[in-house]
Amino acid sequence: MTLELIPNSDLVFKGPYNVVSVTTLKLLNSGNERLAYKVKTTAPTRYCVKPNSSFLDAHATANIQVMLQPQKSNQPDDRTKHKFMVQWAAVPNNYTVDVDDFWKQDFENLNIQDLKLKCVFVDEQQAATVSNNSYGHRELDARNMPTSITASSLVCPITFQLFHEPVVAEDGYTYEQSAIIEWIQKNHTSPITRQPLSIGTLRPNHTSKILVQEFETKIRSTNYCFKLNSDVKKGRKTLFQSTGKVIFEASWLTKIDGPPIVLSKISGVKAQKEAFFYTELIRHPHILRTYSIIDEISVSPNSIMLVQEYAPEGSLYEVLEDGESLPKESVLGEIFIQVADAMSYLTHNNITHGDLACRNVLVFRFDRSIPQNNLVKLTDFGLDRASSMYLAMPEASSILNVIPVRYAAPEILSSSYSKDSYTEKSDMYSMGVLMWEAYSKGDIPWLNIEKDDEVCRLVIAGKQLERPTACSVEHWSIIFECMSYQPQNRSTFKILKQQLIELQCRKSFEKMAHINLLSQTVKKLSSKIPLMIKTLLRRTDGSLYAGEMVNGNIHGKGILINEDGAHYEGEFKDGEPIRRGIMKDKNGTHFDVEWKDNKMYGRGVLVLSNGARLKIGLHQNEPDGQAVLTTLNGMRSEFMYSNGVPTGLFIISTVDGARLEAKIEGNDISECILNFPNDDRYEGQFNKEDFSGLGIFTTCNGDRYEGQFYCSKAHGSGTAVWKNGNKYVGEFSKGKLEGKGIFTFANGDTVEGQFKENTLIGRHLMSRAGCESYEVVATHDALGGYVTFRFPASQPLESLFEFNRYSKEFDCYLS
Repeated sequence: MTLELIPNSDLVFKGPYNVVSVTTLKLLNSGNERLAYKVKTTAPTRYCVKPNSSFLDAHATANIQVMLQPQKSNQPDDRTKHKFMVQWAAVPNNYTVDVDDFWKQDFENLNIQDLKLKCVFVDEQQAATVSNNSYGHRELDARNMPTSITASSLVCPITFQLFHEPVVAEDGYTYEQSAIIEWIQKNHTSPITRQPLSIGTLRPNHTSKILVQEFETKIRSTNYCFKLNSDVKKGRKTLFQSTGKVIFEASWLTKIDGPPIVLSKISGVKAQKEAFFYTELIRHPHILRTYSIIDEISVSPNSIMLVQEYAPEGSLYEVLEDGESLPKESVLGEIFIQVADAMSYLTHNNITHGDLACRNVLVFRFDRSIPQNNLVKLTDFGLDRASSMYLAMPEASSILNVIPVRYAAPEILSSSYSKDSYTEKSDMYSMGVLMWEAYSKGDIPWLNIEKDDEVCRLVIAGKQLERPTACSVEHWSIIFECMSYQPQNRSTFKILKQQLIELQCRKSFEKMAHINLLSQTVKKLSSKIPLMIKTLLRRTDGSLYAGEMVNGNIHGKGILINEDGAHYEGEFKDGEPIRRGIMKDKNGTHFDVEWKDNKMYGRGVLVLSNGARLKIGLHQNEPDGQAVLTTLNGMRSEFMYSNGVPTGLFIISTVDGARLEAKIEGNDISECILNFPNDDRYEGQFNKEDFSGLGIFTTCNGDRYEGQFYCSKAHGSGTAVWKNGNKYVGEFSKGKLEGKGIFTFANGDTVEGQFKENTLIGRHLMSRAGCESYEVVATHDALGGYVTFRFPASQPLESLFEFNRYSKEFDCYLS
C-alpha cells in the first residue's frame, strides 16, 4: 500500500495574498490496492481543498487543488504555522459505500498511514525569481546548482533532461540515477542543499518515472501535435522577440503534467517534415528539445509554433553581456565543445544551422569558474534558405530570408545567398565568429562598422576579425582556422570538437607542470627558512642596530637591520636574541618568534621573491606542523612538516578547479590523485614530474585506461575501455596501441593480433559475436586511416572498423 505525494514536504503558495492563491498536490497510488484518502489542515477556515477526500484506484493519480483564501486586513498573519496532513488506507475489495462513510466505520486492523506537509509562502518578488516562466538571466552562485527547475517532477536538476531512472536522495530531491551518483562521487554533497549525500541511501522514485512515461505516451498519442488553449496555454508575456521569431511564456494545461516550457513562433514558414522529426530525431544533450508542434489551426497560416523546453539562464549572449567579467577561458572552452558536439550531430543528420551566434546558444547551467558545471543547448537550427526542415511561405515575409550578414561565410555573401552555399563549412565559419563573440563579451562582430553592406564588402574581400585580447594564442589558432576564407581550409565539427578537447586536456597537463614546479619550491623551503634566519641575525659591516646596549654590546630591547633590509625587533642579551621578537624582510615576511635555549619557536608567513606566501610554524629553528602555500595566480597547497621535512599528504588546488592529493616520501611524491579542471582524473604512481608506474586515468566523458604509465602516457600493459563499449586489452607504447592485444567491440566482435600506432598489422584472429573465429589480413585502404578486414571469399562477411577515430581519442586523452 503506497501513496506518493508531489510535493512530499512543502506546499508552496505564491503571493500576492489579497487574492486567492492556488497550489496543486498530486497523489499517485503506486501499489496494487485501491486506497481511500483524505486531506486535513490545521487552518480549515483559511483553505479550500478540492477534493478533500476520495478513492484512488491502483496505479492511478489525482490532482488536489489547495486554495488559500484572501488575507483580510484585520486577520493575524499566522500562515507560517499552517500545516497539512494526508491520510490513506487500503479499501477492502467488497466495500461499496461512499468515502465519507468509509472513514466513519471502525475496521479491525485498519492500517492508516499519513504524511505531513508544511506551508511555504513566497512573495511576488521571490515568485518572479523562481518562476519557471522567467526567461531572463540569473547570476548563479559559483558552487550551487539552479533550483528553479526542481519545481518540475519530470526533469533532473543536474542534466536538465527528462528522467530515465529517477532516484530520491537524502536531501529530498529527485535526480537522474547516473547523474547523482557521478555527482556524489566527486562532490559528496547535495547539488541543491549542499548537505552530505551518500550513494547507498538513494532510492528509486517510481512516481516520477511513471509521470515521465505518462508524459511521453501523451505526446506520442497526439502525434506530437498539440492544440493551443487545450493542451498548452500561451502566456501574456513575450520573453524574446526578433525578426521573424517570438518566444512566449507558456504552461501546460491540466490534461498534461509536463516539464517547464516556452512557445516559439516562427513567422513566414511551415513545417517541411512530419512532426515526429522535430521531436524524436533531435534528441541530444546539447540541442534544445522540441516537445511538439502546435496544430496549424491554432496559429496563423503563415507561421509555425513549437513547444520547447525552457532555459532558466537565457541565452549565452545575455549571460556574457550581464556578467561583470568574462568567465575563465576553460569555461568558454567547455561551452564551445558542447556547441561543436551539437553541430556535429546536426551535420550527421544533414541539417545546416544557418545562424550560429551566441544568441542561439541557450544556457541551462552557468558557472564562470568550473567548466564541468556548465550546460548549454543549441537552438534555431535549420532556419536558412537551404533548410530541409522548413519551407518559406511565398505570401509572407519569411525568417528564411533574413541573412545574419555579420556571422555569414564569404561564400554565402558572394553568391547572393544561394542555397548551395549553406553547408557544414559555412556553419563552421559562423562558429568561428560565435567564439570571437564570446571572447568579446557579446560584442557585435564588426561593431565599429555601421552598415551591413560595408561588412559584406570587407568579408568578401578577405578581411577577418582580429583576436580579442582575452583570447589565448592556442584558442585563436583554432578560431582563425574556422574563419578561413576558403571553405576547404576549414575543419569539420567532429574535428573541431576533438581539437577543443585536446586543448583543454593540454592546458590541464600544463597545470600539472605548474603544480609540479610549486611542489619543487615547497621541498626547498625547509633549507631556506633557517638560512634566512641565520643571515638575518648575522651582523655584517653593513648592518645597523638601534636600541639598548651594555658595555658596547647589544643588550636589552632594540632593532637589528641587515643591509638587505631584513630586520629583527625584540630583546637581546650579549648580542643574542632572547624571549620574544618579530622578524621581517622587504618582501613582506613576518614571523612572531620565541627563543628557548637558543632555539626559535613560533609561526609566521614567509614571502618569496615571486610573491608566493608560505604560512608555517617553527620548532627549534626548523619548519614544523601544518603549512599553507599560496601563489599570486591563486594556486594553494597544504602539507605538513616534520623535523624540517615535508611529509604525509600533500594537497594542491588551483583557481580553475584542479586538485592534486599526493603522498610525500623523502621529499618526493610517490602516489597521487589528480583531478583536472575538465573533470579528468588520474590516480596512481608518480615519479618526479610525470605519471609513471601503475595508474588509472579516467576522462570526463567516461573513457578509462588502467595499466602502466611512463612520462604521463600509457606505456606497457594496460586496459582501455571506451564509453561506447569498445575495449582493448594489451600493450601500449607512448599513448598508442602497440604490440600484442585484443580489441573487443561493443557488439561482441573481437580481433586479436599485433598493433602498431593504433593500427592492426599482419595476420590476426577475428571473432564475430556468437560465431567461430576467422584468420584475416589487415591492409590500409583509401578511407583515410580506416582498416579493412578482408575475409576469405567463401565467407560473406564484411567488417569495417574505425580504428582511426579511436586512435584520435587515445592521442587526446592519454598523450
